[in-house]
Amino acid sequence: MAEGCRYDEAGPWLGGRTCAGKFYSGTEALAESIKRKYGGSYGGYACRQNTADSSQLSVHGTGRAVDFFPQSKSEGDAIAGWLVQNHKKFGIQLVIWYRRDWDCDSGWTSYGGPVPHTDHLHIELTVPASRNNTAATYMIGALFTVGQYENIQGNVTRQGRMTRETVVTQARMTREFVSNLFDKASKEGRAVSSREITLIREKVERESDQIIAAIDASDPDTPVPDSLATPEAQT
Repeated sequence: MAEGCRYDEAGPWLGGRTCAGKFYSGTEALAESIKRKYGGSYGGYACRQNTADSSQLSVHGTGRAVDFFPQSKSEGDAIAGWLVQNHKKFGIQLVIWYRRDWDCDSGWTSYGGPVPHTDHLHIELTVPASRNNTAATYMIGALFTVGQYENIQGNVTRQGRMTRETVVTQARMTREFVSNLFDKASKEGRAVSSREITLIREKVERESDQIIAAIDASDPDTPVPDSLATPEAQT
């Protein structure tokens, strides 16, 4: 294994007793990030044996592997390239796509497994990345949640001024909060602590409640002033 490369095995089958039961948070955060960036869909958690060696657990049973279904081959190519380019940040240990596989040690090589992976990418994360133990994965998850504010913002373009301003303000403040937290951790040369991640989650949940309350209290017949309307709403 080349220096800096890491591959975490799934371990023995043991009748499925060590299966995770679901995707780990880091795995799901990465999948959601890909979906937001490129579209497509994902799935793949399964407590089962490895298809190549039935004595071993499939990585799909560890909660660290996801099957991502792109909308086209070109989109799949783009996703694969993005994952490989950022593999250190995201904790990617293996990608399989269109009869080829990639790992940090060997790069892209021909894949001869029983499933050609022409309709989906198989993506594996290291143990720390799957459990949100890398700063980059924390950032993906946090900014994905912040992105939900932007979706809400688009859905209330014809609601009242207070609602619109609340959504915009809360999204901006949360993004700044997350960005400052990670900048601080980076300057200190450390990973983001579980306590800091808890603060992010509590802040996001609190501000989500505020946004929902503002939407519920708004008058849907009140037009949004032109100065606050999105470009889409003005056309």
